[in-house]
Amino acid sequence: MCIESQLIVIDLRYDSYNHPIVKNSVVYSLVDRAFLVCSSDFELKAELDYIRDVLIGNGYPRKVIDKVIFRRKMSGITKNFAPKIEDDKPFLSLPYIKGITDILSSKLTKLGFKVFFPSGRTISSFLNKGKDKITSDPPGVYEIPCSCGDTYIGRTMRPLHHRLKEHADSIDACLKKTKLKEEDNFSALAHHIFENPSHSIKFDQAQLIAIVPQLLKQKIREALEIAKNKPAINKDNGEFHISEIWEPITHKLKTHKRLHPFPKGPTSLRSTRTAAINASTKIRAMAQQ
Repeated sequence: MCIESQLIVIDLRYDSYNHPIVKNSVVYSLVDRAFLVCSSDFELKAELDYIRDVLIGNGYPRKVIDKVIFRRKMSGITKNFAPKIEDDKPFLSLPYIKGITDILSSKLTKLGFKVFFPSGRTISSFLNKGKDKITSDPPGVYEIPCSCGDTYIGRTMRPLHHRLKEHADSIDACLKKTKLKEEDNFSALAHHIFENPSHSIKFDQAQLIAIVPQLLKQKIREALEIAKNKPAINKDNGEFHISEIWEPITHKLKTHKRLHPFPKGPTSLRSTRTAAINASTKIRAMAQQ
């Protein structure tokens, strides 16, 4: 099998402003692929000649290419080849600045760091892709009030109306139960309504209080908002524990509340169950008189 018939497109020219390691990695990846895919010495030679011509056409020195090919031949690369990864070394990512990064990376390597040089942004990344962005609800931290005055604070990486529907469905499923078990995976809102059937969750007053698209930052912000507002419906303090020592700072969090109307109101099941419990309570009270 030979891959010479496939077109090789080089996105990174040798005269581009990138660290030599980044440019050399292009050569290594193409050469390694040839050694792993070609099934005979004849096909391997033809493929390496093709790779050499393409790289030279993109400004890569023949000396660099031949050096990589020689190293791979001496290393005896096989199909089970895998690069060695030193997990015990800390990683550092540095932008490339010619004349400075080289010296800095050399000293950091001697100190035991593994240094990487990410490629810079290309011109195409700055250009319009020709497609309109699909508008949707941004992810973040939200707040849902209850008719009793208590609130619930949560987070979501998806549009808020999807998360609100999940809460509503969880409440409906919970109300079909006569008794809750420990293994039941219902939301804190569902537990609150089950224990207080006369209450109702005001989904139409749900608010996105912080737009946070990054997952880790979102988890931290959720914990901070819970520490700040102390919502009574929440069962826990989020995925991060916020010490009381940070309480003076949590009160300085800027909250940008935005109403998010939710069309789904109380379901017939919830209303029927609430009416039945209220009627049962009145009957028991009359019987005791």
